[in-house]
Amino acid sequence: AKPAEQPLNATADVTWHALSWPLRGAKPSFESPDGRARVEAHGTTDALDSSGNVEGSLAPFGRLAAVYHVIRQGETWRIEKADLSLPGTPTRASVTGRVTVPKNGTLGFDANASWKDVAWPLRGTPTVRSGAGRAVVSGTADRYNARVDADVAGPPDGQIPPGHWVVAGNGTPNEFHMASLAGDVLHGRLTGSGTVGWSPRVRWDLALQGQGLDPALVKADFPGRLDLAVKTRGEMLPAGPTGTVDVSRLAGTLRQQPLSATAAVR
Repeated sequence: AKPAEQPLNATADVTWHALSWPLRGAKPSFESPDGRARVEAHGTTDALDSSGNVEGSLAPFGRLAAVYHVIRQGETWRIEKADLSLPGTPTRASVTGRVTVPKNGTLGFDANASWKDVAWPLRGTPTVRSGAGRAVVSGTADRYNARVDADVAGPPDGQIPPGHWVVAGNGTPNEFHMASLAGDVLHGRLTGSGTVGWSPRVRWDLALQGQGLDPALVKADFPGRLDLAVKTRGEMLPAGPTGTVDVSRLAGTLRQQPLSATAAVR
């Protein structure tokens, strides 16, 4: 008979310098100039309870910190807590959920995430910010469902106006289908649906409707209140983007003048 596994009851303090993976040969996909961790683990390999904290530098993101608590029960890992932060900044993120790793099957997951004061890129001048948000993702790597509810904005002089967005749909490794998209933006509301893909190339097929949109938030000398209906599809080619835009309705006021128009761009 196979001998019974002895329960693990361990605490480890780890530090590192110039850590990378793979250790030799190919160009590293992971590099950490320095860091430290404290890890506790109790139980057996099939019934494990582990918690700890990690802080270190991770190229190219800078300094990151995490506090975690995970429990393994057979093929399932429960993420009781995974709190992430960027030391020296207000950025915070938290993840909880469950990951299933079958011996002869597809990895499955069911996770909840929330964040505040997140920007991308994480360091340097951001191109997009999210003051607060949350997401729910479930399924497998091959097919998953997701819902994101977040505040999004670009830099003060950028082209992304601040707004609150809710997106729900399903995806694969190659594309994401938005069953619904809704944004409170430009003092109005933008809704729609469609598909965005990124493999084998970036592509889109979207239908959007806007109500009460004020262009002045993007271009100050064009105040107004506009309703619109737009369909667009296209893709990114080596020579640049190609596609179509059909504006079946554009109505309202612009610079205190009535406006009604349709347009098609090929």
